[in-house]
Amino acid sequence: KNRDNASSCKSEETPASKSTRPQG
Repeated sequence: KNRDNASSCKSEETPASKSTRPQG
């Protein structure tokens, strides 16, 4: 469950972080 949460959080932070982080 911990990994699922991290993936979900990263997925939502991908669009916003993508601007600052090319890794996504």
